[in-house]
Amino acid sequence: MDSVSKALLITILLLGALSTNVAFSQDLQVFACDDCSFSEAKQIASQNAPDNACESDGFGGGPNFCPPVSQTIIVAKFSNSSAWKFEVITNKDSNGQEFYQVYELAPSPEESDLIQDFFTLYNDFDLSAATVSHYDYSNAMESPESYPMNDVANVDGMETCDSPHPTDYFRNVNTRSTMKTDLAGAIEQHMAGQTSVEYQSEALPNGGGFSIGKGSIGASVSLQYSERKIIVTKWYNGQNYLAFNVFLKAQFDPGSQKYLAKVALGLSKIHSKIDGIQADELLGDTGSSYISDTEGAELSPCTIEYIRKKGEKVEDTSSPSGSGTKEDPFVGGSNHPSWAICRETYAVQTCSTPAEGQQTCTNANITFLTACSAMNN
Repeated sequence: MDSVSKALLITILLLGALSTNVAFSQDLQVFACDDCSFSEAKQIASQNAPDNACESDGFGGGPNFCPPVSQTIIVAKFSNSSAWKFEVITNKDSNGQEFYQVYELAPSPEESDLIQDFFTLYNDFDLSAATVSHYDYSNAMESPESYPMNDVANVDGMETCDSPHPTDYFRNVNTRSTMKTDLAGAIEQHMAGQTSVEYQSEALPNGGGFSIGKGSIGASVSLQYSERKIIVTKWYNGQNYLAFNVFLKAQFDPGSQKYLAKVALGLSKIHSKIDGIQADELLGDTGSSYISDTEGAELSPCTIEYIRKKGEKVEDTSSPSGSGTKEDPFVGGSNHPSWAICRETYAVQTCSTPAEGQQTCTNANITFLTACSAMNN
């Protein structure tokens, strides 16, 4: 994905003074890119030119009857905290077709200060999430090897899960809520002592956002289109961890008369691992049926216990096959030797919350290896 497509929309609204009762009026639009060039920034501005809704009456042509519409657009660059300002003008020709003109302008000192405040706030937010992740990791299990991966040949007698494990998150709603509340609280506490930028929550037509203020002007910021993710991680060990996308909000505190950090978390399966397997590859991505590509994986007792308790066994209808080794496990049939290795498949529905307030469930067929003794019980 190029820098242009990675642009995130930030709507900046200038106002006379920042307060909880201010009615915002739109003056600027700001798009941020990771590391775009000037030509790419100009393209971003052109692609987001304002609509010219005027309709000519057909006499004399569009230009005589449809005045141009202009919009000030700033493109902010994350890699070096710089910005370009453009005026984008949308005209209509005699056939009523829109065409655009883009001119570079110099940002005012007030606009430059607001953009720098945005960069500062976003970096403080990122640092708070990273600090919580590091603290969580330092208090995780002693080492990545302290929770052994399942040695299938010796799994008999190890079917009980007695250690914390990422599958705990999927077992019930209360566990999910508690985990996210704890992580969010730690980020909020760190943000309270980290950032000096004043901001508040802002309800925008296209979703949530927040406002920042400096002196006599303020800015309303929407990160709805951001490709730059803030991640906080719940560590168990090097093979097991859950990653969450973090969304910044704010909540007014009557005691201090200030807006304090308030965050929401959404699970990111693509950044999480369970038994060393990317979570979306084991449990499927959200919202659709999925055939797990972990066939033959050696899963931990915790994962196997979760699959068996939450899922429904899928019986193999083909003729029994295999020799009972890891390379050639028994498939189908029954009463296999206790020392042998068998392959099982379960249909499991897993529910998570990838975005605030949006729970989705995935139906996945998960295949794994296990000791035949466990199947014979």
